[in-house]
Amino acid sequence: MNCVDCILSYKYKEPLNVWAQKPLKYETDIFVKDILNEISQRVYAWITTRDDLEIGLSYESFRDQYSKVLYYGYKTKKYSDTVTDYFDIKYLEEIGELYNECMSLATHYQLDLPDKNMMDTLEYIRDTVSLYESEEEDIADDEFY
Repeated sequence: MNCVDCILSYKYKEPLNVWAQKPLKYETDIFVKDILNEISQRVYAWITTRDDLEIGLSYESFRDQYSKVLYYGYKTKKYSDTVTDYFDIKYLEEIGELYNECMSLATHYQLDLPDKNMMDTLEYIRDTVSLYESEEEDIADDEFY
């Protein structure tokens, strides 16, 4: 066992795939993976309803990666620049509300997520999507000329 395995086994009592297969407390036919799937569906649906965001992942890939973000945490790949700053300013409040809604669902089912951090969700979404200028802004700009 190398040092990384030691750290992971210390911080996380079990691998994500083992934890995801466990039934929820007080339930026999609802599993951790079902709640992770519901949370991922809500976040994916939020992304796909935005005209200026495009995600290049299938739902299944997004779900698998986002489940890892919820369990292990996330370290951003993009450092602050005008695009990341713009994304953060534009979507911080909405993603915060979405995250709180998802964590309420997790709390309702007594799903103990080890690494609860809204910024992990914000940064993961920001790193996963492409941000486009919306057509409404283009139309508004054209009216000035």
